[in-house]
Amino acid sequence: FSIAIELVKKIRDRFEKDEPKLLHEFIDILGRFQTDTISLPDTRALVQTLFDGHTDILADFDVFLQTSSNVRDKPEETVVAEEDEE
Repeated sequence: FSIAIELVKKIRDRFEKDEPKLLHEFIDILGRFQTDTISLPDTRALVQTLFDGHTDILADFDVFLQTSSNVRDKPEETVVAEEDEE
């Protein structure tokens, strides 16, 4: 949990003044992933696109994914629950 907080703080400190939209987009991506709306590979791709060129943030995000118990329990491909119900 502390890794996630540190990552969000780093993103906020770097982008809040000039590009606040990036922090909001990142939080939105994480929220969608946590609710199984997007898959792990899609989450990684979106974050890589969002922070292209910011290798330290991408490396920290990879550490977050590797240490998150929620991610370890998720399959690589997550299907949206609503699609399964139809």
